[in-house]
Amino acid sequence: MIPSVKLPRIACVILWSQCDAHHQLSPQLLLLLMVLTKKATSVGERDVLIFDLGGGTLDVSLLTIEEGIFEVKATAGDTHLGGEDFDSRMVNHFVQEFKRKNKKDISGNPRALRRLMTCL
Repeated sequence: MIPSVKLPRIACVILWSQCDAHHQLSPQLLLLLMVLTKKATSVGERDVLIFDLGGGTLDVSLLTIEEGIFEVKATAGDTHLGGEDFDSRMVNHFVQEFKRKNKKDISGNPRALRRLMTCL
């Protein structure tokens, strides 16, 4: 059960991979939209900023909700930015930290890199 919360003038919602490969809305996103719809009918107009950070893409949408009606004001995305990019940057960071602290370069060691990726 989702607790009821007051929406600020601009509500920010972070969604992690809420759509499948065919861009179908996930049950979690549908539930979120129902909660926002219920809140929107009782609080007037609200602006909602939705971030969908997937494994390989980032999508952002700005919606206005008024009396239960959702209107998309703007949408944008980057097909070359996502969770995998963050994972890769973190692995590179830890490889550099390991090299700095231990004076040993593990960047050419596939097993060590795989173990680091597994930790993320």
